[in-house]
Amino acid sequence: MPKTILATLIAAVLATSAASAPAHAVSPRVLRVRALGEPQSLDWTRASTWVEGFIVRNLMEGLVAINNKLEPVPQLAASWAASPDNRVYTFHLRRGVKWSDGVPLKAQHFVDSWKRLLAPETAAKYASFLFDVDGAEPFHKGTLKDFSKVGVKALDDLTLEVRLRAAISYWYWIPSFYATYPIRADLIDAEGQDWTKAGSMVTIGPFTLAAHEPQRSIRLERNQNYYGHTGNIDTIEVALVADDSMALKMYEDGRIDFTPKLASLERNRLKTRKDFRTWPDMRVVHLRMNTAKGPMSNAYLRRAVAMAVDRSKLIKLFEGLYQPATSFVPPGMAAFTTHAGLPFNVEAAKAELKKSGLEVATLPALDLLSPSFDDQVILAQFIQDELKRNLGLNVRIHILEPKRYYAPGLVHTDYAMQINFWGADFPDPDNFFSVFLTNSGLNRYGWSNPHYDELVTGARSLSKRMEREQSYFTAQKILLEDGVATVPLYYGRITGLIRQNVRGFDPGPLDWWDFKDLSVQASGPTTSTGRQ
Repeated sequence: MPKTILATLIAAVLATSAASAPAHAVSPRVLRVRALGEPQSLDWTRASTWVEGFIVRNLMEGLVAINNKLEPVPQLAASWAASPDNRVYTFHLRRGVKWSDGVPLKAQHFVDSWKRLLAPETAAKYASFLFDVDGAEPFHKGTLKDFSKVGVKALDDLTLEVRLRAAISYWYWIPSFYATYPIRADLIDAEGQDWTKAGSMVTIGPFTLAAHEPQRSIRLERNQNYYGHTGNIDTIEVALVADDSMALKMYEDGRIDFTPKLASLERNRLKTRKDFRTWPDMRVVHLRMNTAKGPMSNAYLRRAVAMAVDRSKLIKLFEGLYQPATSFVPPGMAAFTTHAGLPFNVEAAKAELKKSGLEVATLPALDLLSPSFDDQVILAQFIQDELKRNLGLNVRIHILEPKRYYAPGLVHTDYAMQINFWGADFPDPDNFFSVFLTNSGLNRYGWSNPHYDELVTGARSLSKRMEREQSYFTAQKILLEDGVATVPLYYGRITGLIRQNVRGFDPGPLDWWDFKDLSVQASGPTTSTGRQ
């Protein structure tokens, strides 16, 4: 899933350090963190990038959660059960759970949320996550008008029933995703667009939204009505800083306690420090192709480009941090393979270019879009060099600050290629392959293949792992070798600095930053726990 935004600094964060105290002195109950810029939206129905996902997960919760062993565990649902045919799920909500304004949680709040997510006028990018619910896709397309015929119902205040159109092997992951979180329709109706503002937003998770200064800072405060705190943090001060170098300076000046995504040029200098952390995440960085129009709509040219980029060089380019991608799904997930896609082969690439019928001398420069994050700018320049060296192709790089790169109004088909991320929202290959389905709201370049659609949607109902994987292997061949809709480049890995008096941080393989269980010690440093 996606990652975000250019910003400057924060008066609120600067005020954290008292004038009479050293820069590193901070309340033991305040955690100061860096986010990668300004969220696109704090409306979790419409959210679609990593930045708002991190904030929303500390404001809200869903029916289930995913632990670091990649197992579903209870969250707002105390328990759940599936029917013998795995088509009906019944969720029993926790008793006594209240929203931050004291209103009890009801099953109807989930029904209202899912109706809003599926409503065509909401234009939610993740509406397709619910398409396996009976009637959900027709309702989203407008062919079914009566939402009462969609397979989600509140049987009573504490019981939610979900009916699927077919048995789906991975469906129990879906209610962990933030787009499915409950809403308060009464407040959204009353407040309109203002319902996500500080002072208006009502939440059900461990923290509430206390302040939001766009492009600068967000402040979260402990939700006094929350049922499940174990840490000691009362306040989270979030610095919205897209620039990696600026974020590092803030950390070294003592103005924040945690910064992820260290600048490439700094990692070697920092990696021997005790506060340096690195952890894998289920993410692939890939080169997405514009198959809809322009020169890249030529499949021979796409194949030539795919075979002209030597991914093995990425090991040296990024000093061993990233593993070159060999499939669209990352290691540790079903359907991962070490031999998907077209291999690096300059002679074969030249042959494909010749088959395209395009003349390099008259071909206009290929426009390559990249976010302004340090590693992705380096990657864009690498691709530019590879295509010039190996095929004589000219590439024109367009760097956009994350706020613009992830903007809903961005016309992706204005560019021939795009450096893109996709990280797991839940640990199943469907979460990766469904991005390229014809009906996916995330399929921004319009690539479509009926056989691919059939394989991916058909794999959902297969219960045997080997059968599912075989469907995905075939689908992946269509995606990466026949259609060449994208080119996997490398698998993600996160680096960061976190103060040693912050205890309990372990984002797990999904890179989820849940701060409710963290503790900040009054004085340190002491060794932080979690993955090293």
